[in-house]
Amino acid sequence: MADQEKPGQLAGLIAEAAEGRLNLRMSPEEFARIDRECAHFVDHVIADVQSEMKYVAGINLWGFGDHPDSLLTSAPAMAERFRKKAMGQEDGNSFATVLTENAHAVEEIRQLFAAMRDRYIEQDRHFADRFHTEAARIDKLPK
Repeated sequence: MADQEKPGQLAGLIAEAAEGRLNLRMSPEEFARIDRECAHFVDHVIADVQSEMKYVAGINLWGFGDHPDSLLTSAPAMAERFRKKAMGQEDGNSFATVLTENAHAVEEIRQLFAAMRDRYIEQDRHFADRFHTEAARIDKLPK
């Protein structure tokens, strides 16, 4: 199981939704918007913050006395701490790790709603038509 991704916290709910044992009353338009917003959050918001953290991790000199001949002995340690907090600490307590976990959680939420939506689409042609119309409309909106 080391190479496989472990099931997320919502795996049971996703399975129940896919099997039709979990339902939610929402309009097709709301399902389309949730899907779009989840995708936007992962692809843009989290990705932008991850990009910033890569930048932070790559800063060589912070400008607060962290240069090699500084009299402030704690400054280089502090700069290194910032770099590790941005992109990776041995204990996993870094922005990079937390953002990755958040992206997985949002993807799981997206899968849960998609499973419920897909059940509706299988059973209701009018619902399916409304969902596809809204999904196409919001795909044309600026992101």
